[in-house]
Amino acid sequence: MAGEREKTAQGLNQFSKPFVLGNIGNFNQVTASQRIPLPSCRAAKATEIQARALKLEEARKNAIMTESILSTIGHTPLVRLTRVLPDCPFRLFAKLEGFNPGGSAKDRPALHILQEAMRTGAIKAGTVVIESSSGNLGIGLAQICRYLGLRFICVVDPKTTTQNIRILKAYGAEIDLVSKPDPVTGEFLQARIDRVQSLLRSIEDSFWTNQYANLSNAQAHYRTTMHEIATELDGRIDYLFVATS
Repeated sequence: MAGEREKTAQGLNQFSKPFVLGNIGNFNQVTASQRIPLPSCRAAKATEIQARALKLEEARKNAIMTESILSTIGHTPLVRLTRVLPDCPFRLFAKLEGFNPGGSAKDRPALHILQEAMRTGAIKAGTVVIESSSGNLGIGLAQICRYLGLRFICVVDPKTTTQNIRILKAYGAEIDLVSKPDPVTGEFLQARIDRVQSLLRSIEDSFWTNQYANLSNAQAHYRTTMHEIATELDGRIDYLFVATS
């Protein structure tokens, strides 16, 4: 019996060695030490965290750009419109951003913001992503966080459509509803931002993507959307019309 117990102990000890994800380029080193003596809730949770770390490391290696649904973000069709203004003396094109997997152009900044945050180490395994959104960016972030195994909290207000709420929940996002507008400005936007700040203070290892001031938001369109348009039209662009909100 003593010999059997010794063999069992030796077999279990092999799981006590540190699990290391090495540096990838300029990315920070991610380490985790796991000891799994017996199946338990703690062991299951540790395995989940380890799986998230592997997902993030895969993303850092840019595997998501070639081997997942996220690889379909961008490179949307650029279609010439021949019936809108049939007699016009110029060519008119439309960039069909609805072909992104999340259904809008907001997929681009959502991906770029998260990639930059992972590159700088602002997002790690176990980080909670938080954003204020009325719909499209929240959906873009929700689908990416779902793939990476990251917890995502989307702060919304009563103006958010039921359809968008359902899509966010389908992607696993947690909905935090702000029911009253800011008492000073009377706007829901400021109330949502205040709620985000409150969540950041109360949740350890949380990250605000901050679509309102994050330069990666605009850089996503500079590096992808406009680059695609200019490339397909050989740089022959006279006017660009962009819808904003």
